[in-house]
Parts: sequence; C-alpha cells; structure tokens
Amino acid sequence: MLERLHLANLFRIVNQVGLLSEWPLERKKLVRERVISMILGTDFGLNLKIVNAFKVMLDATPPSPADESAPPLPPRSRKAAERTGVPLFTSSAATMSDAEQSQLATMVLKLADLGYPSKGLDYSLKWIDRCLEEMCDQGDREKELGLPLSGGVDRATLNRPKMQVGFFTFMVQPMYETLDILLPLTEQIGAVQALNDHFKAQLKPA
Repeated sequence: MLERLHLANLFRIVNQVGLLSEWPLERKKLVRERVISMILGTDFGLNLKIVNAFKVMLDATPPSPADESAPPLPPRSRKAAERTGVPLFTSSAATMSDAEQSQLATMVLKLADLGYPSKGLDYSLKWIDRCLEEMCDQGDREKELGLPLSGGVDRATLNRPKMQVGFFTFMVQPMYETLDILLPLTEQIGAVQALNDHFKAQLKPA
C-alpha cells in the first residue's frame, strides 16, 4: 500500500511543478511506466517474481546480428564476460530493450531500498531496531483500535532473531547474489552474510 501512496505523491508533485511538461507524450509515458515499475517493484510481495525475471534476462542469449560480418553482441552477465573475455555491454546501453532497461532499473532500486544491510553491523543493527520499533508501534495501535494484528507487529510475540534470519536468507541475500551476476558485490554480500550470521547465533536450538 505504501508503494502506491509514494507513487501518487510523486506524480502529484511532478504535475504541480510541471517537471515533464515540455517532454513529448511518448517520452512522458515511458518515464511514467518505468517509475511505476521501479517503485511498485520495492513491494516485497513481488520479490521472487522480479528476481527470477532478472535472472532470465541475464541468462538469455542475445539475438545474432542480421549482418553476419558484424561483431557478436556482448554477453549479458558479468560472469559470462569474465569467461569469454568480452567486456559487458561493450556496444552501448542501446542494445538493451526498454523492458530490459526497466528490469535493470527496478532491480537496482530494490537493492538500494535494502542497502542498509551492506553497510556494516553497527549501522545495520540501528536501522533494524528502528524498523522493528515502528512495526511494533503499529501493532500497539492496532490493538488499541481493536483491529486484527498485521503479521510481525505484535510486540509480545516478536522473535527478532528468527524474523531477521528468515528475512535475510529468503529475501535479501538472493537479491544481492542475483545482481552480483551483473555487477561485483562481493563486499556487500559479505556484509549481509555477517549480519545474517549475527542473528543466527542468537537463535535458540529447536
């Protein structure tokens, strides 16, 4: 729901200041579609779908040029580039379709939205505490209003280590590892793993 609120506020401000007023209609539509895709893509409910689609894009074999004398199109993944010695995207960004550019932008924004786990243990733990406190405040308010409690917001039953291990194992790490196919994120992945290990050490034996 917040993603849609963010979009509504963004386009309201854009219209108020006339940011795109002088652009051609087709370009406005492209920008609007891409922004919508990027912001809605930060919804965790779409996480698996977006990550899988990005993997498929990177694994796809580029179409052969119509001119057989033309050089082959570059491989899409960093690992393929390392294996073949052909630099990544050597021709230009124009070799990517609009859909591929949108997928890449969406994936990068998703990782930026979850950038805090890659910034070191002390920094990350502060943000986690703030996020969990905000969630619990929501749970407290829902109780006061007699509303059904949303998932993971009950201060009385919140299992902080278990929640974080699940979040980092199934949501955060796969995203970093997927973008690492395209861009080297070794340091960031190491920081996320260290954070996950921190919480795993706090789990009580089953």
